[in-house]
Amino acid sequence: MAKAHKGDFESLEKHEIVEVLLFNVLNRVNTNEIAHRLIDKFGSLHAICNAELKDLMSIKGVGLKTAEFLKMLPTYVKCYEFSCYRDDEILANSEKAGEYCVKFFAGENAEGIYAIYLNINKGIIKRVKVNTGTLTMVHIDHKVVLKHALETNAAFVILTHNHPNGVLMPSQNDITVTNNIAMLLSNVQTELIDHVIVSGNKYFSFAKENIRIYK
Repeated sequence: MAKAHKGDFESLEKHEIVEVLLFNVLNRVNTNEIAHRLIDKFGSLHAICNAELKDLMSIKGVGLKTAEFLKMLPTYVKCYEFSCYRDDEILANSEKAGEYCVKFFAGENAEGIYAIYLNINKGIIKRVKVNTGTLTMVHIDHKVVLKHALETNAAFVILTHNHPNGVLMPSQNDITVTNNIAMLLSNVQTELIDHVIVSGNKYFSFAKENIRIYK
């Protein structure tokens, strides 16, 4: 098995990284051969983790347990990334909010949208996944956003969604939907203070770029 010494994990070949990961669930099996098959089929760890269970299990040596482990890797990474924040982390400005929002979309290859509910001091009360969409679009359920605002008695809300296609700029529809939700939230004395669009490790903040949100 490939050896990953402290500090040099990133120097491993693509198949060697997969090999090391597989060893956690298949420690009495030749994971090198399985890793090669997975990389030959899917091309990258990212593609492997986002493949369908049935497609992963079509690879010789990959059973249900292994396929589920690979599918869960992005979730493990996301939990690790968020663990550096307090549960009631204060998102005091657009830069802090943007850095926080990037964490939601690690490993995602489809659009998704989250709502972050804040108290009067802009401390996090709750974060909610509103919906998951396709590669190019996601439907924002206004009722879900409003429901959690009422339940948490939030003073502020931040929306965030991703653009897997690499385009950071908001579409006209993004702007329209943002203002519609802001208007809806204002009826219950909750202010939508930002909408953060994420692509990879970069983000676009409505607040930072001074795109007017209905108030």
